[in-house]
Amino acid sequence: MSKIRKISSIAKSKDVLHRAFKVALIVGVILNLINQGEILVIFAWEDLNYNKFFLTFLVPFCVSMYTAISINLNKEC
Repeated sequence: MSKIRKISSIAKSKDVLHRAFKVALIVGVILNLINQGEILVIFAWEDLNYNKFFLTFLVPFCVSMYTAISINLNKEC
């Protein structure tokens, strides 16, 4: 099996996706509260930087996926 197919099958795994979403949700909420907490607490949605908001969830998701993929690839070697 090619390396791309291995990576793809790991990334599509239900367990890996589920764990990455949970990490992104927990870490994303915490980081958004740290970075934009005053806006989120007073519900000033017009002042919210939506790019930062969504990227703050995307980064921990990508880190979690990368970690899971690299660990699973190393197990196979």
